[in-house]
Amino acid sequence: AFNLIGERVLVNQDRTQDVQNRVFTDTYKISLTNRKAEPVTIFVIEHLPGDWEILSATAEYSMLDNSRIEFEVMLEPDETRDIEYTVEYHY
Repeated sequence: AFNLIGERVLVNQDRTQDVQNRVFTDTYKISLTNRKAEPVTIFVIEHLPGDWEILSATAEYSMLDNSRIEFEVMLEPDETRDIEYTVEYHY
């Protein structure tokens, strides 16, 4: 669907490690554009491996299971919306 455009970019990454564990913190920006003539709902599913915690998000999300979250985004015609979230992984 060329009328619906999505782009996912890693905007920040932090890696710390000590003797007991490793902590990775990633921030992603997801840009969604609706070029259709009618409103649409886009479901964005993000896969998050391991032990993780969402530290911040600019949109509401729901947990689908222990390794996936979902953003439900409604877009009007010719609308673009950005979602940004930060996740912390523990290994």
